[in-house]
Amino acid sequence: IHVPEPLAWPLAVIFGLTFVPLWSLFRRLFVAPYAAPICDLRGKVCVVTGGNTGIGYETAVGLAQRGATVKIACRDATRGRDAARRAAAAVGTAAGTVEFVALDLGDLASVRACAASLARCDILVCNGGINSLAPAKPTKENYSAVFGVNYVGHQVLVFELQRRLTVGRIV
Repeated sequence: IHVPEPLAWPLAVIFGLTFVPLWSLFRRLFVAPYAAPICDLRGKVCVVTGGNTGIGYETAVGLAQRGATVKIACRDATRGRDAARRAAAAVGTAAGTVEFVALDLGDLASVRACAASLARCDILVCNGGINSLAPAKPTKENYSAVFGVNYVGHQVLVFELQRRLTVGRIV
């Protein structure tokens, strides 16, 4: 539809003045009542692989802020304990706790030991991994590093936890 130039601006203003309030009313009536509230995770145990940096760290902090006991599982004990300390400081004492668990996804013995050390796991966030630009050093089981860490390690962790525990949710 071609709109003559003198009418373009008034029509845009009229459309903007009517559409925005109607959209706001639609969201208030139909979307907001069904939006998920922020969950209360008190009493839940969450394990976040690769929770020492990046998205995994922020996920661990978010879960702890909702009251969960979060276990940061990563390879480097120094960085893992430091991340747990920083997350606990960010969350404060009113919310959940943050702990460190040793887990090297490139070593299946470490994966099995980590799964055996967990007495409970309600939510498992499989976040840890390495990028494809990592050195081509194979894992202890002779998988390529990227495949072994990103896929096999998490798969064995999930299977071991499912065998030992009732895992509520795997992300």
